[in-house]
Amino acid sequence: TTFHQAVAATGRLSSSDPSLQNIPIRTPLGRRIRRAFVAGGPDLVLVAADYSQIELRIIAHVSGDEHLREAFARKADIHRETYEQNPANYSVRIRGLIEEGRNTTAHVYARALRRQKELQARFSNTWSELGGGWGIFMMASTATAAPGLETTGDPVFNSPWSFLRAPAVTIPIGTTPEGLPLGLQFVTSWLKLFPAFFDVVQECESIIGFNSRPPLLCNG
Repeated sequence: TTFHQAVAATGRLSSSDPSLQNIPIRTPLGRRIRRAFVAGGPDLVLVAADYSQIELRIIAHVSGDEHLREAFARKADIHRETYEQNPANYSVRIRGLIEEGRNTTAHVYARALRRQKELQARFSNTWSELGGGWGIFMMASTATAAPGLETTGDPVFNSPWSFLRAPAVTIPIGTTPEGLPLGLQFVTSWLKLFPAFFDVVQECESIIGFNSRPPLLCNG
C-alpha cells in the first residue's frame, strides 16, 4: 500500500492500492480477508493501531464521567448507544441518514467505493482542464433558496462533491423574503488541496459582506 499525508479532507493519514482503512473487520468475511495480509519477511511484522473515538476517550479521562468510562471499558459503540437511547434528539433528515447507513450492506458499500474511484478517475482530467491553474470552482449551493434554515445548500448541489471527497465550503450571501439562506459554494480538488483555498473563500466572504441583516438578494 501507499500512505498519504495530504489526501484525506479530514487531515487523516490515508492509504491506497489497497486502502487499508476500508478493509472490514466486524464480519467473518472481513476477518478472512484480513488474514491475506502478511508481513514481507521473517524479520518483519504488521502492526495495527486504531484511535477510534479518541476525542471521546480523552473527554472520558479528563472529565471522569462514569458513564463514558464504563462504556469504553466494555468496548461499547458510543455513537450507536447515544442514537438508540435518544433518537428524538436527531432531526428527521439525520435519522434517515443514520438508518440508511445502518442498513447498508458491506456489498453495497464496497460497490459504492468502486464507483467513487471510477468517478474520481473520470473527473480528474476534467478538473485539471477547467481549473485553469487556480483549482477552485465557485458555484451556487442551490438553484433557489436553501431547503431550510439549518443549511445553506441543497444536497443535489453538495452531495457530488462529498462523494468525490472534494473539499467544499459554503458561505451565506443573503436571504430570501421568507428568511431562507442563499449560499455560494467553493470547491477545490481532492487530488491536491489548493494552498490558498481558504484564503480565497475568506476574501470573497469579506467582499460580499454578509451580516445579520442582509439585502434581499433573491430578486436579483
